[in-house]
Amino acid sequence: MKLIFIFLIIISSALSSVVMAEVDIHVSEKWKLYESLDAIDKKLYFSQPHQKQIDKTYKLLLKSYQALKNISSVYQPAKIKFNFKHQLDMGEIPIGKLKFFEILLENIGEQKATGLEVTGLSYPLGFVGGEFPGLKGTCSDDLEPGKKCSLFLQLSADQLSSRTVSLKLNYFNSVNSVQNQFKVNYKIVEPALLVLSRHSYNFFKTTIGAKSHYRFQVFHRGGYIAQSINFKWKNGLSKAFVIKNNPDLNQKYHCQNQLVKGQECEFLIEFQPQDDLKNNATLLLEYNNGVSTQHINLSLIGRGQPPGQLLMSQSDPFRFKELTLGDKVNQIFEIKNIGLSSISEIKLKASGRPFSVLKNKSLEKEYICNNEIAPGTMCNIVVSFSPTARGINNGQLKLSYFDGAKTKFFTKNLLGVSVLPAFLVFNESPLFNFGSNKVNTSTSKLLTVTNVGESEATNLNFNDKMGPFYKLENHELKDQECGPHLQQGKTCVFGVEFRPENEGVFSDTLQVFYEDGLSLQVSSVDLLGVGRMLPSHEEPNPNNWRWHLVGIKNGETSSVNPVELVATGILSTPGVSLEVFADALCQHSLHQSVIFGNAHSVVLPMSSEGDNYYYVKTTSRNDVESACTYVAHYKFKSVKLVKN
Repeated sequence: MKLIFIFLIIISSALSSVVMAEVDIHVSEKWKLYESLDAIDKKLYFSQPHQKQIDKTYKLLLKSYQALKNISSVYQPAKIKFNFKHQLDMGEIPIGKLKFFEILLENIGEQKATGLEVTGLSYPLGFVGGEFPGLKGTCSDDLEPGKKCSLFLQLSADQLSSRTVSLKLNYFNSVNSVQNQFKVNYKIVEPALLVLSRHSYNFFKTTIGAKSHYRFQVFHRGGYIAQSINFKWKNGLSKAFVIKNNPDLNQKYHCQNQLVKGQECEFLIEFQPQDDLKNNATLLLEYNNGVSTQHINLSLIGRGQPPGQLLMSQSDPFRFKELTLGDKVNQIFEIKNIGLSSISEIKLKASGRPFSVLKNKSLEKEYICNNEIAPGTMCNIVVSFSPTARGINNGQLKLSYFDGAKTKFFTKNLLGVSVLPAFLVFNESPLFNFGSNKVNTSTSKLLTVTNVGESEATNLNFNDKMGPFYKLENHELKDQECGPHLQQGKTCVFGVEFRPENEGVFSDTLQVFYEDGLSLQVSSVDLLGVGRMLPSHEEPNPNNWRWHLVGIKNGETSSVNPVELVATGILSTPGVSLEVFADALCQHSLHQSVIFGNAHSVVLPMSSEGDNYYYVKTTSRNDVESACTYVAHYKFKSVKLVKN
């Protein structure tokens, strides 16, 4: 208790002095006093037996305690704040780089901070200049309330490392010593390193006036970020080479201002020559690797060459050979690239109805033009001419191609003539009669063939043996004799021999086979002759005679009216005339048959010497007055011989 009394006396004296002097007391000290006085007050309160003894001291203490609570002029201690929170991240720093950074301090307390110092610094981290607060730093040992100052530190990046350094800021806040701890993070990495996909490129054989491109890639192979990426020409602006580095080219990654590790970008170089001279240029890729400015050289070479040029050797207009109507012919057109650039994008079209361009499959063994023709090479185009109308046909072969710089057009005029097929006729048609000839004797006659068509008849071939009739080879006829060809409008002759070996009436058909320009055709003439031993007097038998329709084929439907019937026969009795009455049959769609009645002809002898050959021509009228299908079958009602 004695100690308590002594302490109370000391405290009361001190408090009295403080109150009387009205000295400013820091708030922390005030609260310490509060706590002490409260504790003493409680002890005194619960010490009732001794209360009277300390009554005077207690009253004085209570008075001082109340006065202390009413003091208005109290201050907070100094407190220093950083311009960052508890950690400073310096990021990546390339080797060889000396990086400076500033730390700002601010006293946000109400008392002066004294004895400022920073501890924990070690190489490669330290103050600029080696001493606190670093060159250009403004901090000193003291920092007044509400004031700021700066510290300047540096990091010497000379080897790869990654560290977190703990630093301490020590100072006295007017009450006690304070230690604020903060951390600094840094990572020392390799400088940025950019690499090109290639360091040179030759724009080989670029057509004059055309544009060729090449895409280059830029790869980041270093550690630090590459900055200030820029492209420029080493010796000034290039006329033939242009750099394309913008997103309008739809590039996936175009090179921008910076590139980080592991990334890549790309740019385009365009070459457009204006002549055939050699062009050289050097493009510089410039960037900052974090330490210094770096350059990469890209060497470019290019030479222009003349464009491709198409040549077609055929004449213009090109005339197809004369063609039979209904036939067709294929013509090969050879085209050659006489230029120095490849020709591509070839498109073909033939105008004019009878002309068409055939596809590649039409001539498998030929070199057909594809989509490209290299310089100095050639290929073939196949054009078909297939006329559908007689006369002159005009058309064009139109061709477009890319010569290496631009699209060009080429036109070849086409001309084709179509004519009617060849048509051979015997001048003696439909019947050539040798008359009566003694058995085992011969008679020779010349027959004539004329080509009345518009095309040449080819591959003429005769059936040279026909019973007692024989085709003769007569070389004395020279150019007049029928050969394997007969031009349109021309006539040829040949000999036929009749040599009967027996008595009787002989007949056969002489045929000539030929190509009319389209297909195999045949023309014919009937041959008639009589073989006899001695003259005789016999009645004619018209039923054995040969009957023919004139201008109508057997079984052909025709509206020809009247129809002519022709019969030939031999009458051995001289000096008589033959009167023939005949009816013709006609099959009709509305009638089973129609009889042409009252048809007759008076036959006069062709010769009055010896045996007579009779030529009967009778005319019958079709009373139905409509088309009939004529059948070559006739019979006689009566035959009457009349003496001359």
